[in-house]
Amino acid sequence: MAYEYVAPRRNYQMIPYRQLISPHENGNPGFNRGITGIDRAKVNKIKREFDPNQVDPVIVSFRDGKYYIVDGQHTALAIYELNGEDGSTPIYCDVREGLTYQQEAQLFYDFNTNKRTPSAADKIWALVCADNPDAVAFKDLIERCGYAFGRRSASTISPINTCWKIYNSPAGANRLENILTLIHDTWPNATGAVNVTMVDGLNMFFKYNELDYDRDRFVKTFSSIDHKTLVNDAKAFYKSMNDRAYTMPVCTYLMVGRKYNNGLRTNRIKLVIPN
Repeated sequence: MAYEYVAPRRNYQMIPYRQLISPHENGNPGFNRGITGIDRAKVNKIKREFDPNQVDPVIVSFRDGKYYIVDGQHTALAIYELNGEDGSTPIYCDVREGLTYQQEAQLFYDFNTNKRTPSAADKIWALVCADNPDAVAFKDLIERCGYAFGRRSASTISPINTCWKIYNSPAGANRLENILTLIHDTWPNATGAVNVTMVDGLNMFFKYNELDYDRDRFVKTFSSIDHKTLVNDAKAFYKSMNDRAYTMPVCTYLMVGRKYNNGLRTNRIKLVIPN
């Protein structure tokens, strides 16, 4: 039997805050925050960051002549408080009709179970599409280093959020470009070498040893080492340590530094263990 799509009974309305009700039944706590109550921190965050162009409509069920909030109670309360706690404050609502209390509860569960938070790459790519100058420059830098961002290809890299954080750190674009070009020149045919462990470790490497390492030696030394082996060695080192100072980036940095120094009597780099 073919699936038959039935359009839900719904419409959009501006409803005064005082007419919105938190659903409950038979004296039990309502499914909409009835157990945990209102999260004041969440309400305050919505108020601090309020942008009418980004606010989703409050999901409401019109049942028995009343408007019951299904999802968006914190948003409605924040807008009410931003308007001086005026009960006539209009709230933009997505109104559903014909639902039972049980169906409302299921809808609340589904909304809060199936919501997918966009990935860091998705959000940064949205900034690129919005012509945000920083995001566009970030994308151009990645492509200048021989990699891709924003399209599926063999050269597309994955740790976008890690790279974005470095790009926006005090070290900035120069640090990120140094890291990516070094990885590309060392492992030119291995996009997988651009991973969180490697990028974080090399970020620390450049922080402490950018001025005293020899780039040609680095490329020659590490091009003969599989990047996966290097990462696995760093992870094993991390697991062997019982000291909070030895974070994963620190262990990766130390592993890279030790392999760089191996066999050198002079021109060794000085390794630093951050506190």
